[in-house]
Amino acid sequence: MAVNNLLKAGMESLSIPRDALRLALRHAPALISVLCVALGLRSAVLWLAVVVSDHSPFAATLLVPFAPLAVMCGLIIALWIMQPSLPFLSNAIKTPGSYLNTTRLLTIGGLLIPFLTVYSSNGLLKEDVRSFIYDATLDESVNNFLFTDFSRVIIDDTRLTLILIITVLLIRKAIGYFGLGERGFGFASLSAYLETLWMVTLSAMLTTNVDKFQEWLMTRAVVAPAYHNFLEAKAIVIENAGLLGKAYVAAGTIAGKLDDVIVVPLAWLTLGAVLFGTTLAPKATSSASDSPTKGSPRHAKRSRRAMRVTTAQARELLDTAAQPIAGPIKLAWQGVQKLAVAGIVPMIVFCLIFILCSLAELGTVYAARAIIGPQPLLKSAALWPYVSNVARLAYFFVALPLLAAAVDRYLRHSYADDAAQTAEDKLVNA
Repeated sequence: MAVNNLLKAGMESLSIPRDALRLALRHAPALISVLCVALGLRSAVLWLAVVVSDHSPFAATLLVPFAPLAVMCGLIIALWIMQPSLPFLSNAIKTPGSYLNTTRLLTIGGLLIPFLTVYSSNGLLKEDVRSFIYDATLDESVNNFLFTDFSRVIIDDTRLTLILIITVLLIRKAIGYFGLGERGFGFASLSAYLETLWMVTLSAMLTTNVDKFQEWLMTRAVVAPAYHNFLEAKAIVIENAGLLGKAYVAAGTIAGKLDDVIVVPLAWLTLGAVLFGTTLAPKATSSASDSPTKGSPRHAKRSRRAMRVTTAQARELLDTAAQPIAGPIKLAWQGVQKLAVAGIVPMIVFCLIFILCSLAELGTVYAARAIIGPQPLLKSAALWPYVSNVARLAYFFVALPLLAAAVDRYLRHSYADDAAQTAEDKLVNA
């Protein structure tokens, strides 16, 4: 019986690519348009930050966070576009028309910070920072070859950088403590911007200083010989350990790939559960015969109650996300709880299927390189942003339909179990 259930769950999860293909084909024009606008805004922000950095590194640092925020807003909108085509979520999610704008804005504001976690775990935030640093450095080298000043790349004062990060975290804490998120989309967006700002600033500072610190550390008279001896001893042990040594090397290789195979797919899946689960309508406990007809006073009263519940859920999401560190962790845990009902086998199958996203991105990059061929440095640097955006477009175009199809299927299990439990409770009470 248990084996049959596992096989059934695995086969059901294998139907996710088919559902994702149907979603991608049905919504291809809208998805491509939204993603192109989001990626175009990202490139425009990074270009503007490079231009501004020539005059003020601090102002450029304040501009860079808008690049990932533009992409994250596009991803949220793209997922909502596919919602009406999802068999379960299209019926379970009820967002009243008169409350559409308020609820959507509140939910976008609350979701930006959880999306930032996934965006960062994919390495996309680090890539944005790297692109800004590389472009600013290249611009400085080309235009001021004899008088280069690379301090334009980031804030060159470490104390000022730390003060900025601490100040940003304190402001975020104040927004969460005083519940300012309930006052609207502005404070939610400010929280997301501040979260992105301190992560971007810290990432840029580490990118430029870690290599220098490692180089300095490896030249110390005490550290360098000890580190060299450690590497030699490690190589000798692995070489003479036989199967254990090979297993150790294999385990290290597998651990290095866990992000791509397990961490990133589950992060996306959890995020999808948070996104769609936040606006799920209250679970109905009345039978079909008891349901009121459309237009009746009872139906109008229930619609107003659904409006209040949906907006309250969006505000709760916004306030939770506005809490530094604990907020995103709490949201992630709620998403995991929603998905746990589906079981471990569907999770593993989804992680394996999600590798298609990385294959689509890598395939796009290799195809572009084969078409363009070797180019001079400056021409290659000019073409790379276009190749990068097309590769990201391919990744998101594959990932988002897969995510929507998987979350729809897994949340269906969650609500089916809840409905069965409710029916059992009613029977016991009767």
